[in-house]
Amino acid sequence: MGWSEGKIVRKKSDSPELLLLYSKSLGKGYILGVAGSMRPILRVGNIMLESLLGTFLIVFLFGGAVGYFLSKNAVNQFRLITITAKKIGQGSLGERIPVSQANDENDELKITLNQMFDRIERLMGNVKNVSTSIAHDLRTPLSRVRQKLEAISVASSNGQEVTPLVESSINDVDGILNTFSAILNIAEINAGYIRADFKSLDLSQIFEQVCDLYTPVFIEKGGQLDCKIESGVIFEGNKNLIQQLLSNLIENALTHSGDLNVIVELRSVNNIGIATIRDFGRGIPTEYLAKVFKPFFRGDEAREIRGSGLGLSLVAAISDLHNISITLENADPGLMITLEFPLQNKG
Repeated sequence: MGWSEGKIVRKKSDSPELLLLYSKSLGKGYILGVAGSMRPILRVGNIMLESLLGTFLIVFLFGGAVGYFLSKNAVNQFRLITITAKKIGQGSLGERIPVSQANDENDELKITLNQMFDRIERLMGNVKNVSTSIAHDLRTPLSRVRQKLEAISVASSNGQEVTPLVESSINDVDGILNTFSAILNIAEINAGYIRADFKSLDLSQIFEQVCDLYTPVFIEKGGQLDCKIESGVIFEGNKNLIQQLLSNLIENALTHSGDLNVIVELRSVNNIGIATIRDFGRGIPTEYLAKVFKPFFRGDEAREIRGSGLGLSLVAAISDLHNISITLENADPGLMITLEFPLQNKG
């Protein structure tokens, strides 16, 4: 009783046909049996199996085609990177990896590599410019020292006083040593190793300390340093370098602006620390604004003042290390320098 399977041969020439049987006892010796051919069920099963096999084949072929396309595209992308890197290695520092508009992981990698290549090109350009500038700018003081040493030799042999010449030569040598010291500082900052020493800093306190240091200097020279510092501005960086950055900018305004009144401000706006150093002097010729941060660059008027031309180069290196945006603009009168510090969240 219940479900079972059976076979039936309708004609002798036919193969057996599979049946599905259901039987049930009705009592008193009667049995109810129902049978049906399983051909429709088997036919549906065969159709489903064929459909699955066909679908699998289509998916397999489509997946293979997509995989081939993606792998070929990836290979082409890496080939572009390799070709560009080889060109740069051969001296074509201006080469860059073409970036598509897909905004995918490949583009992100290309953009990152291009930024690295930009930095390499900039550093190599700085090395080239610095090497040329060192040879040019140190030639004069070294020649001056040599002339003074010759004068000392002559004066000494004639029994004349040589102390002033010796002191002057020592000052010239000190100037040369200060130049090399500044060059080494810039190189160390550009290398980026100092970034490991970054700590959370009270930027407001640093600005107040530097202002307190320079206020007596301005008063002594008959000028005024006006500082307007917002409290509680927090920034992550190297304290000594930030102090040197601000000191160099104030020193630059005091020495080169032709005016002894300087305003220093610090405030925070939308998680950005905005600092300005404003003087009321003669400003900078427009054609020099983009050049003043280059090593050894000195304007015509600045050449009359003793210095190495590396103060603002050091400022640029410190700013770059800390991701500080720095801009210069003539304020009519004077020069306005604006620094934008990416701040830490106070929360």
